[in-house]
Amino acid sequence: MFLAPTKEQARARVATLVENFERQLPDYHRGSYNETQTRRDFIDPFFQALGWDIDNSSGAAEAYREVIHEDKVKVGKATKAPDYSFRLPGGQRLFFVEAKKPSVRIKEELEPAYQVRRYGWSAKLALSVLTDFEELAVYDCTMQPAPTDKAAKGRLKYLTFREYAAEFDFLWDTFSKESVLRGGLDKYVATGSGKRGKETVDAAFLTTLEAMRAELAQGLATRNRHLDADELRFLVQMLLDRIIFLRIAEDRGIEPYADLQAVARVKKKDKVYAGLLDRFKAASARYNSGLFDLKKDPLSAQVHLDNAVLAPLLQSLYYPESPYEFSVIGAEILGSAYERFLGKVISLEPGRVVRIEDKPEVRKAGGVFYTPAYIVNHIVAATLGPRCADRTPQDVAKLRVLDPACGSGSFLLGAYQYLLDWHLAYYQAHPTAALPPVPVSIGKAGAKAPPRRGGGLTPDGRLSSPVKRAILLNNLYGVDLDGQAVEVTKLSLLLKCLEGETSASIQHTLGLERVLPTIDQNIRVGNSLVETNFYDGEIDFAPDAEKTVKPFGWRDEFVAVFKQGGFDVVMGNPPYVQVSNMPTEVAQYLQQHYSLTNDLYTLFLEKGMQLTHTGGQLSFIVPSLFLKNVNSKNVRAYINTHCANFVFEQQGDNVFDQVKMPTCIIITHKGQAKIARDYFAGDADGLFIKVKTQPLGELATVTRGLEIGRDKLMEAGEYACLTGGNIDRYFTKSRKYISAPTRQEFNKNAEVFAAPKLMVRETGSQFCVTLDDEGLLTTRSIYNVKSKKDQVSEKFLLGLLGSKLFVFYFKEFISPETKTFPKVRIAQLKELPIPKLSLKISADKRTHDEVVGLVDQLLAGYAGLAAHKLASAKEQAQAKLRHLERRLDGLVYDLYQLTEEERAHVSGVSS
Repeated sequence: MFLAPTKEQARARVATLVENFERQLPDYHRGSYNETQTRRDFIDPFFQALGWDIDNSSGAAEAYREVIHEDKVKVGKATKAPDYSFRLPGGQRLFFVEAKKPSVRIKEELEPAYQVRRYGWSAKLALSVLTDFEELAVYDCTMQPAPTDKAAKGRLKYLTFREYAAEFDFLWDTFSKESVLRGGLDKYVATGSGKRGKETVDAAFLTTLEAMRAELAQGLATRNRHLDADELRFLVQMLLDRIIFLRIAEDRGIEPYADLQAVARVKKKDKVYAGLLDRFKAASARYNSGLFDLKKDPLSAQVHLDNAVLAPLLQSLYYPESPYEFSVIGAEILGSAYERFLGKVISLEPGRVVRIEDKPEVRKAGGVFYTPAYIVNHIVAATLGPRCADRTPQDVAKLRVLDPACGSGSFLLGAYQYLLDWHLAYYQAHPTAALPPVPVSIGKAGAKAPPRRGGGLTPDGRLSSPVKRAILLNNLYGVDLDGQAVEVTKLSLLLKCLEGETSASIQHTLGLERVLPTIDQNIRVGNSLVETNFYDGEIDFAPDAEKTVKPFGWRDEFVAVFKQGGFDVVMGNPPYVQVSNMPTEVAQYLQQHYSLTNDLYTLFLEKGMQLTHTGGQLSFIVPSLFLKNVNSKNVRAYINTHCANFVFEQQGDNVFDQVKMPTCIIITHKGQAKIARDYFAGDADGLFIKVKTQPLGELATVTRGLEIGRDKLMEAGEYACLTGGNIDRYFTKSRKYISAPTRQEFNKNAEVFAAPKLMVRETGSQFCVTLDDEGLLTTRSIYNVKSKKDQVSEKFLLGLLGSKLFVFYFKEFISPETKTFPKVRIAQLKELPIPKLSLKISADKRTHDEVVGLVDQLLAGYAGLAAHKLASAKEQAQAKLRHLERRLDGLVYDLYQLTEEERAHVSGVSS
């Protein structure tokens, strides 16, 4: 049993190591020591002194070892895996240590530094260590490495062995196991966070994927003039997925290293692609995965691709040109890159010119946003944890988990990892337990093979291949409208299934069964919201609409699941798109077949409830606006009616990079609560329910101002351009200016800024809105609101938004936990409930004009306030403004038919 030393014991041990090394230094420099001896005599004891169980003397299973010794596969000068991987309990990597032989000059040589940075960067680690004991260097691994980088690039700390005693506190506080578990390593990383690299491995890999896609697409389009855009997209995606899979398998030691590189070196015309097809056929026989099935994909064997396109692409994936060490790149990192990669689509222009651009839905949403791992892991643990507790693998095999908008598979990967960990722990505690049953064939009937006893773990304590395959086939299901996304999900899951496998283990498995399962029946292409009743002809769809709509018959495609009553768990991150932005025919279908037609995420909530059995669980991360917004009362009513044990967890508005959308995690069970209850007691519905309203976004256009940084704003210039700080309630306080915008920019935004319009401040200590009758430019910190033709006027809307009722509404129901006035978000602004008035009806016209008359007086009064020189005159003017505002508040209360009690409450809170 390994006993970690105390800090003082460790200090003494390191001092002894230093003394011993000093004595051996002459032999060391003469070359008497090789790398293995150096590791055994000095590097291993050094990290043991820091509390790490280097030799696994505690007997932990392989998956739970603190330190993993990577077997090195030498290919030329390249080392194929880091020597040590230091990990938290459960397997999360902390840092790598690369050990070198005595002749390596750690301080000056470029290649070792590049190598260790390449490992750490590929694994998305903050730092790693390079050492031969005589020298030790700590490297920042957040910066993308290049083989030409100096050895000092990214180096955070450099020590010689003679400095270990003086720097022992640093070594202990940063790298000892005791300190790491207390956050010492995290603290050290945080001290230099401002200097860290910006391009993470997933962002860089996205750039690589995009470049490969462009090259392959143009190469295929040029040589194969019969291909249409859909066929081209399919071929490029499959080719990329297959190449990436095999390249990763090489670095993991599963496939012969540099096999694809050898293919690239063939000089005969078109033989590189022919050689690649041969590798795909061999992989199909080896892995039995649909990824390489050329019988289902005859198109790949019918096209041609020039060597000049394919050979450089394959060569670029190898050391030293490639910055990636694929053996340590996890499926989650690939998924993050692929998610954004799938936001673009290939199209063909005249002359067979390939164009790659954002998908329309991505343009509308402002980009593709990958769900952070901590959100995925939290949702997975919250849903699967209770359902796996106190169960056996036979029980868990019946668990059906669905992501109905799976994208590149982040939630399914998270669920797979959770189930892998659960089964590993179970079989460690019950070594002779039966294996989970698996389907005899991948058919829709779902027939099961009888359970087999034992074999849950490999001899070295890892989870066995049959168990990993069984989990994939039994537990995980996904659907997505994007066929490319579905292929990426399958790729990611198959790569996760291969983690920990070696060439030897695969050879052993091949004697029994194929290595990978075919999961085509689990992960499907289709429209989760549109069933096959689409074909009944209720709506006049365009010809061939099914090609883009892709109706999906849930009970036909997942027969075995619905024989059990439905899915046990539905989880994910559904799209945040308004139904009004969908194609007209699709929007009509959704409105006919669902009750919650606010946004797609609410439709997925309703669909998710339909797909689960009674007692089944649903958990999504969604915008939190529905929790309190008055126009989402139907969503809240649905949840109160159909959901038991509904809870939500606010996540704020910084979950997704570059998106300011307040989000929450919802967790619920299908079924009615035993006692009728309102999960949303205290919402704003009561204030607005007495009159017919419509969202502000239907009455007016609501847009942001220009994307202009503060550095572009001046005290004088050609165009007045206001920021949020320049406006107040009913008046502008000051002005900033910019130089003349380009003609294109001005023309593009002319309608947005034309007068009259309202200007609403995004942030501030109070809600600020005023009128612009000059056509001023604004920055993005101001929303511009323009009434649509034949609707109520901007001044009428100003009267409502400037009233105490809406100050109260924002203060109480948008972000009540905020001490100052919260940020106003454009989606919230668009949903404000405005009374339905018809200016053709005399009573409505009279009310409208009365509000406008008071607003005119308030605008004039606030504009003239600064002109009063005498304090008494200014006080008199302010008294008049307070009186006018009270009259306006009364009119607004009348419009919404508030009771006396409600008026008193609103006035008290908003004062």
